[in-house]
Amino acid sequence: MIRNSNDQYGLVTIAFHWLIVLFVLFSYLIIYVHGFVPKADTEGRSFLLQLHQSLGITIFVVTILRILWTLYSPRPRSFIESPAQLLLHRIVIVALYGAILVQPISGYIASKLAPDFFFVLELPLFNDYADLAQQSLKTLRKTMAFVHVNLGFPVIPGLIALHLGGALYHHFIRRDPTLRRMLTIRHGRMVDTD
Repeated sequence: MIRNSNDQYGLVTIAFHWLIVLFVLFSYLIIYVHGFVPKADTEGRSFLLQLHQSLGITIFVVTILRILWTLYSPRPRSFIESPAQLLLHRIVIVALYGAILVQPISGYIASKLAPDFFFVLELPLFNDYADLAQQSLKTLRKTMAFVHVNLGFPVIPGLIALHLGGALYHHFIRRDPTLRRMLTIRHGRMVDTD
């Protein structure tokens, strides 16, 4: 099943979800490793930053595609019964999407290194086409660097923890199929989890 049904996530939604998870994890891993590379190794540090930027651009595009897909293929029914939990769920999802979209934009604006998308397509620096005075550009870069760093930690990991905590709550405490719907594919079709 390609599209979502009333009871199950479709293959496209599941693929988008896990691709974003994978790309976000790799992006964090790369920037973590970058912190251990000696400052004198400018080539190694630049390579890791370019890879980090490429993943950021990829995350941005895949997230936009996932949001568009969500508009096309409605979500399965929710197992959340409490209005307060439903509100919390919606806030966390919107905040997570928002943070994941703002993160690469803030990184791009803050960067002094022109993105070289997976070493194939060089993108212009933000200031190459932004008509800003030097002082305004410096202030904007500093602000975006602050946003990028603080979204990177603690905001995005905190939202991920809330999202994961909700999924685990549904799986282990409520014992409903919320988590299994995002995990289970067998024989090329979705497994009936009801």
